[in-house]
Amino acid sequence: MIRDMRGPVLVTGGTGFIGGHLVRLLLEQGHEVRVLCRSAAAEARVPKDAQAVAGDVADANSLCSALEGCGLVFHLAANANLFDHDSAVFEQVNHQGTRNLLRAAQEAGVARVVHCSSEAVLARKTPDGPATAVTATRLEDMPGEYCRSKWLADQACFEAAAQGLDVVVAVPVVPVGPGDVNLTPPTRMLRDFCRGKIKGYVSSSLGLADVRDIAAGLLACAERGTSGRRYLLAAENRQLVDLFALLSRLTGRPAPRLRVPGQAALAFAWLEEQWCRLRRGTPLASVAGVRLAMRGTLYDGSADARELGLTYRPVDAALAEALVWLEQQGLVPPLSKKNTEDVHA
Repeated sequence: MIRDMRGPVLVTGGTGFIGGHLVRLLLEQGHEVRVLCRSAAAEARVPKDAQAVAGDVADANSLCSALEGCGLVFHLAANANLFDHDSAVFEQVNHQGTRNLLRAAQEAGVARVVHCSSEAVLARKTPDGPATAVTATRLEDMPGEYCRSKWLADQACFEAAAQGLDVVVAVPVVPVGPGDVNLTPPTRMLRDFCRGKIKGYVSSSLGLADVRDIAAGLLACAERGTSGRRYLLAAENRQLVDLFALLSRLTGRPAPRLRVPGQAALAFAWLEEQWCRLRRGTPLASVAGVRLAMRGTLYDGSADARELGLTYRPVDAALAEALVWLEQQGLVPPLSKKNTEDVHA
């Protein structure tokens, strides 16, 4: 149980990938949980033991009743995609939505806010070593509207903390595991691999963690984090080529062999985005995603794990569970059961 936190716990983004696991973890610990929902579809995904409350972080007036009596808020609501047909949504939801939430929490007398950021805010243009929670970046370092909106949201949290609101910022790396009903970019990558759509790769690396460990990290931030600080929730770094080799072993499907130069990948992503704007589709690769990949950022959250008392399970097992979940949802062709089961052995 989270110490010294009275009243219900509000979770924004509680029907998303990380948020869904966080809500279930809070319920398992006996907390009274409210989940902010901006649609009937979202309400339908709220566990029966939690309370769905109508509201939208982009609408400041809708947050008052949701926050009434809450001692703790986990803020995860965001557009988590690197591409959107309406790029203004990133500023409206990710940045201004965070400011709305922080102001409303201050007015409601909330004891603590835990804000869920993104590993993209720590990705420098020219890395000179692994990124940590205290890595300094600038707005001009951010490639694309999603990254800029998340960086600005972090700054809003630091400003609020300086003005007296208790705010902790958690920065998770790429989450993997089962249950991503919204198919965020990491899970779409796994799906596309299984469908044979990924034909090439850029030389890059990813920071990865089991989504359930990230949820546990958010809880640890609520209980043991220091206001005004960032905490990096990171388990492993994996080279993209090695990740595809593992996925090939788990699925029996061939890994892409074509190593694509960064500039060529950028050109492909730009053309695909233009095509998707015309056809209302989703690009296989976005310009912002390629730019982030080209930086090859490594992440080191070991100091934060020690401070928060966190341990991380192996990422390979989480990837295998994600693949099995995708198969169960009918989103990928049948997998090799032996290979996915061997990872858990």
